[in-house]
Amino acid sequence: MTARLTLVPAGAGAGKTTRIERTLADWIEAGEVAPGRILAVTFTEAAASELRMRIRSELMTRGRIEDALEIDRAYVGTIHALGQRLLTEHAFAAGRSPDSRLLSEPERDILIRMEMAKCKALDPVMQDLARFGYKWSPLSGNSAEDSLRADLLRTVDLLRGLGTRGLSPELSSPALKALDDDYGPRVADGGPLTDALRRAAQRLLE
Repeated sequence: MTARLTLVPAGAGAGKTTRIERTLADWIEAGEVAPGRILAVTFTEAAASELRMRIRSELMTRGRIEDALEIDRAYVGTIHALGQRLLTEHAFAAGRSPDSRLLSEPERDILIRMEMAKCKALDPVMQDLARFGYKWSPLSGNSAEDSLRADLLRTVDLLRGLGTRGLSPELSSPALKALDDDYGPRVADGGPLTDALRRAAQRLLE
């Protein structure tokens, strides 16, 4: 087992997953770790599935077919599933029930809806979803609230990816400043602008 620690602070699309897959392939090729002994965690099932596939693909590109097949024995999954596995395997030592389980998607959605209803910061958005660009989609069948909830979950995932920096209130100030720089100052009442746009559209039609 290696005692080396590598930190890769980078944003989305910077190549963190590529770094992981190549590093693991290098270790396997050098005999430092067996493919079936790898433990890799991420936040979503989709990301975990992609990571496993990319590690396998990198090994196959290097001609290590047997190692690529053994990747199926490695643990590549979500941090939540790993936590559940540890709690299940060591339930009695932890004084917990061995029947713990992950929440299902419907259960998670109910909890998110309950928290959204209690979140005062979301009240202006929830009261007028259409004003903020949320509406029913005839293609996906998603409601306006479904779209907002999906955006909130994506935001949570992005903040998680920042680690401890994701908890810092200092993140909002530069984000709001960037919006002001790009779109101009915000106004409390959008009614006059809406009326002006409506009159301009009417004149175009006439």
